[in-house]
Amino acid sequence: RWLVPHFEKMLYDNALLLPAYALAAVRSSDPAMAAALRRTAEETATCLLKTFVTPQGAFVAAFDADTEGEEGLTYVFSHAEVCEIVASVGHDVQRFVRFLGVEEQGNWEGTNVLHEPVPRERFARDEALDPQDFAAAWDEVRSALRARRNARPQPGVDDKVLTDWNALAIRGLVVAGRALERRDWIDAATRAADVLHDELVKDGRLLHARGITAFLDDVAGLALADLELFAATGEVRWFERALALAEDAERRFADPAGGWFQTAEDGERLIARPKDSWDNATPAGGSVMSEVARRLAALTGESRWALAAERNLRLVEEPARRMPTGFGAVLRQLEELAAGTVEVIIVGRPGADRDALERAALTARHPAALIVAVEPGQGERVPILAHRGEVDGRPAAYVCRDMVCERPVADPTELADLLAGAVHALRQAEPA
Repeated sequence: RWLVPHFEKMLYDNALLLPAYALAAVRSSDPAMAAALRRTAEETATCLLKTFVTPQGAFVAAFDADTEGEEGLTYVFSHAEVCEIVASVGHDVQRFVRFLGVEEQGNWEGTNVLHEPVPRERFARDEALDPQDFAAAWDEVRSALRARRNARPQPGVDDKVLTDWNALAIRGLVVAGRALERRDWIDAATRAADVLHDELVKDGRLLHARGITAFLDDVAGLALADLELFAATGEVRWFERALALAEDAERRFADPAGGWFQTAEDGERLIARPKDSWDNATPAGGSVMSEVARRLAALTGESRWALAAERNLRLVEEPARRMPTGFGAVLRQLEELAAGTVEVIIVGRPGADRDALERAALTARHPAALIVAVEPGQGERVPILAHRGEVDGRPAAYVCRDMVCERPVADPTELADLLAGAVHALRQAEPA
């Protein structure tokens, strides 16, 4: 059974799962499944923003699995304890025992890991309950369970702020925030990114953590997070920060034979400089840097970035074919390359009209669309924005490929149709 977690809570796990659930929620054609996926994304974001966040706005690394030397002690419940807590808030004890999969003898090592053996909507239906009434009752029971858990001894916290893991969290919050229209998540990501740029820099160089020189994962990860923030907020400072980080990666981490080393050329002297290509628990630094380079190629029109990405992807093409589960980030990029990158540049003053265009672009679900919403007059700082402006005083969307754009459209329906046609053409081109 998929029942017992590793009780350690890792920042990078939550950071990567958040956008996966959010994007799955908006892509699901099953309303019940979409609602469950969205709920999981929202609860994951809440965990990041209430449990992992530091007073400054960045994120701690992890929470231990053990409490007082016992794995899961903070999180598990006895049968008697669950019955007592449910009764204390006036709800049907046996109903919630069934709902949470609680067993008198325990479902794990004599105690209980609380879980939902049956999806809650189906459970409510099977119990002949109104789903909204059951959800309200569950909220009360859950709050009581959480209060009891919070009163227990708590696991230790690894409170280091790590640049690479924080970058994953920033990107996750931005991607999920755009997908689910949660501007507060994007604002939280902005605060965290500012902390990294302000506090994890020494002598102009990014750090991995306080006192530790940055690795490729840090530089590439923060650059990609910055590009996500640029796309979502339209603030050009994020593009400029990403570009500076990418230039630093090219100067100090690039391998003349292709790809990027994990350590900088002016870093600690090693017998051999490692080059990580395996997308394991987190994406490899080279995979992330390829994505950064591809986005910069689209935004700047400079072929050197596209060439850098292509050279790295060619290095891992064969192992990705033989061992695909170890190259998830690479395969996602190859899928985007096969689809053909499309840039959707939305230019206009913030407001309902610009928001409607952005929502139309996001809901079109083109697998390789880079969607940027900016205010007019930024062309001198970002090449793809040059000569792109509003149309008749209204926000306009430009659909571009390789810096060549179709005529601008100001109507969200027209933009949606334009991108839907591109998605349809892609599906028609897929092998049978």
